[in-house]
Amino acid sequence: MKKYLLTDAELRSMTPDTYHDGGGLYCVISSKTSASWHLRYTVKRRPDLGRPKMGLGPYPTVSLARARELADQYRAIAAEGIDPQEHRRQATRRGMTVEQAITELFEKKKHALKGDGKAGRWMSPVANHIIPAIGNVGVADLTTNMIVEKLGKVYVEQPQTGDKVFARLKQALQYASAEDERVNTSIIEDAKTLLPRKKTIKKKRDDGHHPALDWKDVPKLWHSLDRSVVDSALAFYLLTLPRVANVAHMTWADVDLNEGVWNIPPEDIKTGVPFAAPLTRPALGILRRARRFALKDSGDLVFPNPKGRKTRVFHINFLNNRLKRDKWLSTTPGRLAVAHGLRATFSTYMVGERDKDARHVEMSIQHEVMTKQERAYNRAGLLRQRRIILDEWAEYVLSGQEAKRARERRKRLREETVLPDGEILADADARVRADDKDDWLDGGI
Repeated sequence: MKKYLLTDAELRSMTPDTYHDGGGLYCVISSKTSASWHLRYTVKRRPDLGRPKMGLGPYPTVSLARARELADQYRAIAAEGIDPQEHRRQATRRGMTVEQAITELFEKKKHALKGDGKAGRWMSPVANHIIPAIGNVGVADLTTNMIVEKLGKVYVEQPQTGDKVFARLKQALQYASAEDERVNTSIIEDAKTLLPRKKTIKKKRDDGHHPALDWKDVPKLWHSLDRSVVDSALAFYLLTLPRVANVAHMTWADVDLNEGVWNIPPEDIKTGVPFAAPLTRPALGILRRARRFALKDSGDLVFPNPKGRKTRVFHINFLNNRLKRDKWLSTTPGRLAVAHGLRATFSTYMVGERDKDARHVEMSIQHEVMTKQERAYNRAGLLRQRRIILDEWAEYVLSGQEAKRARERRKRLREETVLPDGEILADADARVRADDKDDWLDGGI
């Protein structure tokens, strides 16, 4: 059977069959809505076991990157002469608690967090809410009613903190489900249905919260950017409109340059649902140039911080600081524009000026306005729709680019052209202007 070095884009578009990733790892796609990971392995000094297989969990709950990570772990265990399945059964019998699952997950994530997570921003909602309430509960014993009872209050009364609490817990359950098939990862979303709608809470919280740049100033912002790592990150953000943290933590493993898709993993999305962001031609151009930003210790980061000491991940405010440096004003009187507000700028322009469907525009920037069924059955169609919208947005962002280049070419030509009397054409233009104060060439510069 043909072997594949898989990508997320391929997995989402493949028909039911078995697809190999190499090293014994493969994905079985049963239908459009059902797929699972499996690993075939050989235990050192145990020829009697043959080459057994074990399940690693459903896709995309267990992402491609996570499946590869698990496969590496289990192959290492097998190389020590231990059967990975027996090792997992023993771990299941011991029973992992919520606190243990989150702690293990944090240890794996902290290298990508600011200061290795020592500042505590990722762990704050965990330490303040999750562990005191349900930390000693087994992940396999957790129920929807338990979450509503123990964590519902913070979700309703402190929406911003509540979002983080539910997101961290969902990530922990997804992590634990790869080791213990008894873990139910859907209970977080089930709990939300029993609490006030997140959309209603978010609307109250976001009103006027992020000062937005006037859409008329967007091309000016684009033309003001250079090719430094920060400006490149801001230019890429302006074309894709994710969340700032997505760009700061972006890795090459999540990018499919051939398909023109940025696959943002579920652990980096507020809703916990994987998001495929289409990449326009200008965005792909930025990424191809971004290879030169790589540093010896920057790992797989696309936009590493060259001045970072403890970590190469930029601070969450790095794009805000860039906008602040040039004092870009927002539509909110007396306030400077912030990066997150560019998402509102995008929505205002595409809906108000381009007459695009508001629902499709919101889906282009990760706002969850779909049911599970719509996400499952319309993934390809929605990607095409988002690509069309972002292509039109890129066209506007870059508007005036060709005219600017033409002016620069004409200017260079005048500076390089020598008149018969030996005078440079550009100098002659300047002299004529000074003599008669007639800016007759101004329109051509």
